[in-house]
Amino acid sequence: MSTEKGQDASSVSTDNGVIVSDAPVARETGLLGRLRAFEARLDAKLGIESEAINRKLPEDKGHVPWHHQLNMFFLWASGTMNTSCFATGMLGHEFGLTLRQSIVITIFASILGGAATGFAATFGAPTGLRQISVSRYAFGWWPNKVIAALNTIVQIGWAAVACITGGLALTAVADGHISLIVGIVILAVVATLISFVGLRAILVYERYAWFVFFIIFIIFFAETGKYTDNSNKTELKGTDLSGQVLSLIAIVYGSSASWQTMASDYYVHYPVNVSRWKVFLMTTFGIAIPTSIGMLAGCVVSFGMNNRPDWSDVYENEGLGFLIQTMLYPRGFAKLILTLLVLSGINVNVISIYSAAISCQQFSRPFARVPRFIWVLLCFAAILGLAIGGREQLSVYLQNFLSLLGYWSTQYFVILCSEHVIFRGMNFDNYDLDAWNDPSRLPLGIAAGFAFAIGIAAWLMGMVETWYVGPLGGLIGKDGGDIANEFTFLVTAIVYIPARFLEKKIIAFLPYTSISLFIPLSVLPTSSLPILTSFYPQYFHIMTMADPIWRETRPGRWERPQTYLEKMNILTRNVPNAIGRDNWAKNAVAKLTFDPSIKDPAAYLQTAWKQVRYNHPEIAAFPYNGNYIYRVGDGPSIALWVSATFSVVEGKTVDELLGRIPRNEQMMCYFLRDTSEVMIWSPHYRVDARGAIFCLNHLVESLANMNPNLVFGGCAKNLTPSMESTLRIGHEVKITPAIEAQAESRLAALDPNKPVLELTPRIKAQKPGYTQRHFLKFSKQDTKTVQDGCDTAAYAIDVALHAALISSVAKLAPTDQARSFMASFHSNLRTLIPEAAAPVYSPTSYTSVITTEVIVSPQSDFSSYYSQLAPVYAAGYAPYLESSPLFHKRLEERLFGPDPEKKKLGESEGQLQPRFAFLGTVDDQVVKRLEGLVKVEDFWLGAETLTMRMMVHTWIWQGQLVLSVCYNESYWDRDMAAQLLEGMRDSLMDVALGKMMGNVRL
Repeated sequence: MSTEKGQDASSVSTDNGVIVSDAPVARETGLLGRLRAFEARLDAKLGIESEAINRKLPEDKGHVPWHHQLNMFFLWASGTMNTSCFATGMLGHEFGLTLRQSIVITIFASILGGAATGFAATFGAPTGLRQISVSRYAFGWWPNKVIAALNTIVQIGWAAVACITGGLALTAVADGHISLIVGIVILAVVATLISFVGLRAILVYERYAWFVFFIIFIIFFAETGKYTDNSNKTELKGTDLSGQVLSLIAIVYGSSASWQTMASDYYVHYPVNVSRWKVFLMTTFGIAIPTSIGMLAGCVVSFGMNNRPDWSDVYENEGLGFLIQTMLYPRGFAKLILTLLVLSGINVNVISIYSAAISCQQFSRPFARVPRFIWVLLCFAAILGLAIGGREQLSVYLQNFLSLLGYWSTQYFVILCSEHVIFRGMNFDNYDLDAWNDPSRLPLGIAAGFAFAIGIAAWLMGMVETWYVGPLGGLIGKDGGDIANEFTFLVTAIVYIPARFLEKKIIAFLPYTSISLFIPLSVLPTSSLPILTSFYPQYFHIMTMADPIWRETRPGRWERPQTYLEKMNILTRNVPNAIGRDNWAKNAVAKLTFDPSIKDPAAYLQTAWKQVRYNHPEIAAFPYNGNYIYRVGDGPSIALWVSATFSVVEGKTVDELLGRIPRNEQMMCYFLRDTSEVMIWSPHYRVDARGAIFCLNHLVESLANMNPNLVFGGCAKNLTPSMESTLRIGHEVKITPAIEAQAESRLAALDPNKPVLELTPRIKAQKPGYTQRHFLKFSKQDTKTVQDGCDTAAYAIDVALHAALISSVAKLAPTDQARSFMASFHSNLRTLIPEAAAPVYSPTSYTSVITTEVIVSPQSDFSSYYSQLAPVYAAGYAPYLESSPLFHKRLEERLFGPDPEKKKLGESEGQLQPRFAFLGTVDDQVVKRLEGLVKVEDFWLGAETLTMRMMVHTWIWQGQLVLSVCYNESYWDRDMAAQLLEGMRDSLMDVALGKMMGNVRL
């Protein structure tokens, strides 16, 4: 398993959850604690965004209507159509190029830079992460700090440019009575106020702000276009011309490409299934078109100076604002336009300040503890200093600053794109998104850091600036030609791709060759341990793992709404015959052999169980009033939880535990020291059988601190709200006659049309006693015979096993008339979910229960049962999707409506028919051997039951088919359980051998 998997977010609290005020949360003290508490109050009362850097989970996102999705375009239109772009467009004239050349370069370079940003934007919705967090999956934890710092500098620099150009306009409006410094301060203050509120305010403001500036630039074209003369020829020839063309491309490209290091910041709230092509195209052209409009207006005006020397004089002597005032007529109208243009500086500053602040928070964990609004204020101060200091040299500022942006943005794009396309297969399922804040589960970043460093050397060789000309750039023309972007792109790609392959080889190699897990602490120098474990904890562990390196994903207590199916499951789980207690509990058991060097397996397992809790806090959640409450995740609270849910059992076997564990809401982990078995015990509403297996697998993997990815859950009760929405389960839909008929038909299918075929219980007591188990193992040869027979007959193994169960019941309860067996099974929903919509670390099999009536008569046999089951299994849940909301509504009314007679379903009816589940090949679901640590010798899964219903689970383990039945001792005995399984075995062997011998009945 890759060590780039894992989970942590120690520096954050909730993921859009609701903090429960009475939870015993460990509160931060001191100044930072008071500031964070103040930020939380601002969020609660005024909507001031807090915890901005948290990952936005799929279930936390709502539907975004189409008119709000237009923000993908308008956000960038507002941020790019400004006086900074207008001033940049004038550089072509200063470089000695023609108008036509300047226009072509501007459009081409804007699209090229916009496409780089558009690509980066596609990461926002699927990951729910801000751009700097996204880049950790390519750059790793430590090199990514450089990216965070550079991004902060970029955004502050952009904001300073906008303040200067906007301040120039404001000064011109006041006819010089307002100094440039005052104008800069005004723009910075207004933008800071909007950024202070957060993302929601920014999106609303930018959605409409663009329109004003679009009209203004159309006016510029109309008023100044008549003076523009394209007949002038450039005096540049040969390499001199090439050099100026390359330099202008670098500047315009840098203007558009520099947005990519914060692009996904503004897409985290979109659903994960939003079209990536839509995001890419709307972002690309949302940047390229407005940027081109602003810059082309500058081109037109600058080339109009050839015919209007007074414009040139004003621009050189008094600045940009007075130029705009001079070229527009009448003067009052010009002042109005200038006043509106001042707002364009606010547009870009709002975006830049917001992203700069959250980049600062992602620089390090201590920085993340500083509230976002404090970083906003600090960025405001930095912008003021930079803008005031550079206010007299705008043209030089633009040439140098924007080119530098393009250089490192190119490196960023190459590394991010190579990682996603080559190493992640363009599939977000290959990202461990819960690990975004855990350095031990992110890439080492060696390849990215090395490629980035070499790339810096490349752009130093190719760059052309007023203060420095690289040796390669200086070869092109007398003034040089900026080829830093092109050379950087090539060098970074050549270095990063093989370096990343090598890095992954190292990662794959180290965990299996390192023996540090078994080196005593005394062997290593004490001073080296903090360094080794802090930088690369996945490779350096103490065998007892006494001080876990993991951190809680959600330190605070939080809650989320239950899904509709979760509510239905919890409503129906308490069966009256179970005297008010949970009627089922799942048990996944593994027999373990530990390495002799592990002197205390119990302590080892307890710490592994703690890691399961750290890595997947949902196991500590409980339902309450329609919500799932997730418990406190700080160190002391988790330690308390582990002490309450992990137990070492002496002198008992699994059989002596079944039914004796007190009913509670928590998952439990038991280590039976005498038999070296570990048992995961779970209330049925938490996870189904598959979920218990996955949790057991995670525990085994945690023994080696492999930082595994827990694939949790397995039935519809574990569907996230976003998945329910995608499948339209539990959500309002227009009820048509067809949907009404489907729902009624499915509801009717829950009731037998014939008398129920039932086994006769052997009741020893009216109240439920303890759970007993019995299982039957096929030999490997018999298992192969059954599998080969099913293949020959084109039988699906799960359907065949279910048919064998019905056949066995029919033999134990012979009937002289047609009767009903109400067969229930879990149908896979995963194939119905669009790939882009499914969370990356979602269950491998979403399932939902389907019930179908199988008719059993004196003339029926295995083939009849199979033929009735097979089409229902094959159709699965797809036919029910459209009618699911109405069906569940009617089912709830039927179960808990005002009429007591309608409360029959789920009580005793059908309980004398065994329930069935096939778990598949468990070898593929549980790690069986961790070299030098532990070996899983055997596996068993069952269910404690307080009802008359027997629970039959079947699976394949180490090439052997296993049939298992759990039953309550008050209602059944072992002979009946054995006869049930033996009947299944006989049916399977008869059918298998008969099919293989040409349907000859034996």
